[in-house]
Amino acid sequence: MSREFDLEHLCQLAHLYLEPEEKARLRPQLEKIVAWVGQLKELPLSESLPELEVERRLALRPDKVEPSFPLKVVLESAPEKDDCFIKVPKVIEEK
Repeated sequence: MSREFDLEHLCQLAHLYLEPEEKARLRPQLEKIVAWVGQLKELPLSESLPELEVERRLALRPDKVEPSFPLKVVLESAPEKDDCFIKVPKVIEEK
């Protein structure tokens, strides 16, 4: 591999904390992946790639107002509820 793989920097960018034994196990695996992707540079590509005609717009459809599930039915299937609200686990931490 021409460039050294910097696992510490990758962990910092991804906000990951890995134990030393996890890093030791993960480093060779990631180095193989990076080396494999690096082989893409060796593919013979012509100077002029064919232009592909691709529809670049999303297919739009008109909005339709339709009835939703009745609140009673939704609350019956909720694992936890508080009055007429569904309780969910907190996933965002406050800073």
